[in-house]
Amino acid sequence: MFDAQVVIFSSLYLTHVSTNWVSLHTYYVALTLLSFLISLCLPESPKFLVSRKEYAKASEAYNTIAKINLKPVLFRDQVRFKEERVADKKALKRHFRVA
Repeated sequence: MFDAQVVIFSSLYLTHVSTNWVSLHTYYVALTLLSFLISLCLPESPKFLVSRKEYAKASEAYNTIAKINLKPVLFRDQVRFKEERVADKKALKRHFRVA
């Protein structure tokens, strides 16, 4: 969808506003660099961190998102992920398995 918008905008710009493609190219390069810089500041996805079993980092990522959205921050001892609880249950079963 976004690619189509870029093509339409580019066509309309070059047809009606200017035939100078260098200014349009400069605009797109600036947007690309801005997107790259923003991506460096964003936290890693909590879903990705949970899939890698990095629960503390996932909790920090949720708290960062909560701060940005002006929501209350949750402390690590208040929140446990479903996958974390399942992993703990499996570890307890292995630990207390009767031989």
